[in-house]
Amino acid sequence: MKNEIKEYNLRQIQLMKQKIKDYLDGKIYIIWLINDLFSLAYQIKDPPEEFISNFMMLWSDLEIPYACADDEGRDYFTEQEKQRINEALIGISSLIRSYKKEYLS
Repeated sequence: MKNEIKEYNLRQIQLMKQKIKDYLDGKIYIIWLINDLFSLAYQIKDPPEEFISNFMMLWSDLEIPYACADDEGRDYFTEQEKQRINEALIGISSLIRSYKKEYLS
């Protein structure tokens, strides 16, 4: 992978990490996190198929609880939904670290 592509992809990964931090710090709403993570992941140039596949599986664990709460007119998450969201964030963070270590180091 060329250096400019590595640097570009590293910026996308760093932005993804920052978005997760911003959400955990209460600076952004979950819908912003969901949309931003999706957009940033698809801006990565030439990602391994496994990265996108794993990302989409984990990302859906953010999107589904939000969609359910929104559909039901709730402005809160159930304990089960909170757990699913937290596990997804842990998984996405781990995926980001692995991708960075394996492809951008």
